[in-house]
Amino acid sequence: MEQRDFHATINIVTWNSEEYIEDLLVSLEAQTFLGFHIIIVDNASSDRTLSIIEKHSNITLIKNGSNLGFSRAHNKGINMALKFWDGKSLDDRFIIVCNPDVVLKEDCLEKLISSLYKEKQTAVMGPKLLRIFDEEVDNLSHKSKSNTIDSLGIRCSKSRKAIDSCAGEEDGHNIESKSVFAISGAFMCIRVLSLPTIKQGKEYFDEDFFAYKEDIDLCWRLRNMGWDIKIEPGAVAYHYRKVRGDEKASLLKKMQNQKLKPRLIKLLSVRNHFWLVWKNDFLSNKLIHLPFIITREFGNFFYNFIFDRKILGAYLFALYGMPKMMRKRKYLKNAKIDAKEIRKWFGQSKIK
Repeated sequence: MEQRDFHATINIVTWNSEEYIEDLLVSLEAQTFLGFHIIIVDNASSDRTLSIIEKHSNITLIKNGSNLGFSRAHNKGINMALKFWDGKSLDDRFIIVCNPDVVLKEDCLEKLISSLYKEKQTAVMGPKLLRIFDEEVDNLSHKSKSNTIDSLGIRCSKSRKAIDSCAGEEDGHNIESKSVFAISGAFMCIRVLSLPTIKQGKEYFDEDFFAYKEDIDLCWRLRNMGWDIKIEPGAVAYHYRKVRGDEKASLLKKMQNQKLKPRLIKLLSVRNHFWLVWKNDFLSNKLIHLPFIITREFGNFFYNFIFDRKILGAYLFALYGMPKMMRKRKYLKNAKIDAKEIRKWFGQSKIK
């Protein structure tokens, strides 16, 4: 590794990511901001991922013996970054959590870090995420950058449904940096000084979640501890998703997208949703929004009971883990905001 001081690390977790990792690394090498170091935590890839990574320099590679999931792998990457900065001031140090299926515009990091540097009360900032579509050209796979929004931050409804803001819309949002409820874990820039305020044991991302919704959990805890979360639309990155949700999609389209998701993803999503709410929501807010919450949960349960019984076990897994989540929610006793202040984020309209 090149011996130099850097103010940011790019933390990437890979697992059989040969289809994407080269494009991401090339886009990082083309950045106008160069004060970063790349940390890759590989979850026992069995494809060409590692051989592709080894062709690139100035990368710290951590090889796991098995698939540890998103949360635990990223916690290992965060701890590695903190070791690099041991004995140094953590003021204006940043950890960028990045999926391997993301490609950055050349000035993405420069604009994102410059904006977060000025926002001292902001813990997490995300870029404008646009979509990459996988098309077939002359019988060959071709990834095409689009002007379609993948995420402008994450909204949370009164029913506690998390939604990627403006997903599926054509980009035309020339807005300034703006506060949002949460940021997609596909690409989030975290202020290092905020992490100790939500650390639980040895964890930053909740390792019980394994994967899915751990990004919302992290942001929700940070909000409860008084930090702000923002989107910086001037910074642009592109994200590839095989199953793409759209805010304005019809019920039929949403059902079709749901069927396309692998069973494990659906199991984790259902289980982690309950843990997310049990762990982070103030009781008074749940009671105020109880009609919305009950309506959605009963609707989802009956849908799964009729169309997707194979994931009903997720409800039992959620109940089994409830005592642990209730212990983890004790951090709320030290919350820096009250229930009313966080309640304003539930049911907010999307960014315009």
